[in-house]
Amino acid sequence: MIDDVLRFIIDILLELVPNTVWKLILSLVGVVMTVIGASMITESTQLGGGLIVVGTILIIIPLLSLYR
Repeated sequence: MIDDVLRFIIDILLELVPNTVWKLILSLVGVVMTVIGASMITESTQLGGGLIVVGTILIIIPLLSLYR
């Protein structure tokens, strides 16, 4: 029951929001994660490096999809 409700809400959300908005949101989240990772790299290199890698991937993927 809960799975059906969540799937319905996600389907409606994906239909209402255009792809360009999702790409912009992913890029902004990627930038924020990269900045947080860069500031945390002095405290924990593993956590900071992981955040930088994930943030960079979140920035690159929407940009690559623009070329398709």
